[in-house]
Amino acid sequence: MSGVPILRRRAQRFERPLVYFRFSPDEFILSVAGSEETYRSTPHVALVRETRVVKAIGPEAHRFASQEVDVENGFSHSRGLIMSDAYLAEIGFRYTFELFIERVRRGQLPFLRWMKPNLLIHPLNMASGHLNTLEMRALYEIGGRCGVRDVTVYFGPELSDLELRTGWYVVA
Repeated sequence: MSGVPILRRRAQRFERPLVYFRFSPDEFILSVAGSEETYRSTPHVALVRETRVVKAIGPEAHRFASQEVDVENGFSHSRGLIMSDAYLAEIGFRYTFELFIERVRRGQLPFLRWMKPNLLIHPLNMASGHLNTLEMRALYEIGGRCGVRDVTVYFGPELSDLELRTGWYVVA
């Protein structure tokens, strides 16, 4: 009988952390389940007009806006699709995710140094209420390129920390 609680504690101790990545065309919001750490950024990317080389990402992108540099958003689309440019969306998504993970590794969650987290992607403010298969595939691909263990896409209301830690939510 005494072996069961030890195994249960061990399983909880080595459970992979969950990064909750919420995004809209205007904002990225990242957090780790069970942590107070939250990071906010914007999905803007500054590109040199002729060469398409990335100059800056996030809020800093607007500082470089000029005749030679375009500031674009890969997640804004006039027809209500989830992304307008997959290349820009992936650059903004990956950079923001990597910046957040580095920040968390230096702070209160140093175990992320040796453990790949799981990623829960939550698109916010969707006009149609659902994604088509290409958009779903694109989100899984972009999430997988962030170096995580597992990617999940979620639709619905924002999740509380309790729901994130227990895993009691409906996945698309």
